Amino acid sequence: MAGPGQAVIEIDPGMAFGTGAHATTRLCLQLLEQQLREGDYMLDIGAGSGILMIAAAKLGAGHVFGIDTVAI
Repeated sequence: MAGPGQAVIEIDPGMAFGTGAHATTRLCLQLLEQQLREGDYMLDIGAGSGILMIAAAKLGAGHVFGIDTVAI
């Protein structure tokens, strides 16, 4: 249950990466909650971290852009 000023993101991750379970992702989510202001720009460069873009959009970011890295 979300408290005042919190957003809820519910996903069924299956075998997906980037679901927010990793400690560094959780820390980034906490930082977004603390620092992101409505209308801010958000850039996410990473691997499987689309959850950060979803969170930023739900928290009111004006523009969200992400690039996922892939090693082949």
